[in-house]
Amino acid sequence: MALLRPVLVFAGLGVLLLIMWFWVPWLVWPERYMGVAPSSARWAEQAQPAREEGSRPGRRRRDLEERGREE
Repeated sequence: MALLRPVLVFAGLGVLLLIMWFWVPWLVWPERYMGVAPSSARWAEQAQPAREEGSRPGRRRRDLEERGREE
């Protein structure tokens, strides 16, 4: 019993911390969590680099590989 009590107190405080960290903010500020996009979709438009008109992806790599074979 002497060892079990500190372990239970530690586990209980850990659970309390998790509840306060993840659940309480949703109770206090619910409007901030409404309609939040997943992190991968949030920046999807900005993550794709703008290409020049008429350029094709992967063309430069293919050209470099062909030059390597010719030499």
